[in-house]
Amino acid sequence: MKRNGSITIFIMITFSICLIISYFSIEVFYTQYLIQLASQDKIQSDLLSESKIMILLEDKNIFDSMIVPKIHDYFRDQIRNKGFDVKLEDNLVVDDTYKKAKGNFYKEEGKLFLELETSTRYRGIRTDITAKASVINDIFELDNSPVISYGFSDEIDQLLKEYLGFVDENISNNNLSNVLKKIYTFDHEVVKIEKGSNDLKNIIKIRNGTETVETFEEELFLVMKNELNIPTKLIIADDIVFSGVLYIEGDIIIESDFDFSGIIIQKGVDNSIIVDNTIKVDENKRPKISGIVLTEGNTSFIEFIEIVYESSCIYKYGIYLPRFLQPKILLIKKY
Repeated sequence: MKRNGSITIFIMITFSICLIISYFSIEVFYTQYLIQLASQDKIQSDLLSESKIMILLEDKNIFDSMIVPKIHDYFRDQIRNKGFDVKLEDNLVVDDTYKKAKGNFYKEEGKLFLELETSTRYRGIRTDITAKASVINDIFELDNSPVISYGFSDEIDQLLKEYLGFVDENISNNNLSNVLKKIYTFDHEVVKIEKGSNDLKNIIKIRNGTETVETFEEELFLVMKNELNIPTKLIIADDIVFSGVLYIEGDIIIESDFDFSGIIIQKGVDNSIIVDNTIKVDENKRPKISGIVLTEGNTSFIEFIEIVYESSCIYKYGIYLPRFLQPKILLIKKY
């Protein structure tokens, strides 16, 4: 009987030990399971936060509709419109209860940057994220140089070639401000800008000996296309003050001490910007360009023109050029 009792006690002790081990094993496995779930939820939360940044900056439709208007506001007033808020639509951030993002524009070493901040709330886990992105196409912010041409470096040469090729195929005078005068010419041998009457400027277009005249006040978006590859030239004849964008597939002949603010793009390696000093009357004055010049031709004109890199002029008119805004994510921090 004593032996049977000892066996019973042993079995009970063994069973209890096994039960305890089983309980702790279950606890360990369950804890590991919870940790794994939490880890997966954290990863998912991180991915959702990153996806919001990607959507805002890399989805063209979202970027154009939600961020570009904020960029335009900043260009109009760089003091008041540095910061902004955006609200994401529900279908863009599924499973995330936080639908907002904050943005802030700032300049660093002459370049414009955008800082975006947002958070994710996913199954009780929160991820905060900050991203730094450049905003403007690099070709317009190369060391704040007022003239970009071939010969700086292989990298810049490639940037210039690619951008001018893209502009050639995509430049358009659609969706321009009503303030800008839109002039789009094809294969005109000469386009001449000169003083008109009543403070207006005349644009004289000559093709096959036939002249047509249009006028504008201050701001001009001029595109001179040369599909037939014939000698073409833009002549600036009088001491006029105007601004905007000049895209020229031909020579630019400067016969005056004009004052221009904005962007000049000259396409064609055989084309030049020529300052005709024989016509100038006042030797103490020089033509002035505030903004930037992108040219495939030679740059000998630099010594005859006062050229100043002016970001405000570039921002104001660059928004009308294709691929001027080209956001690029440089840094992402999660915490």
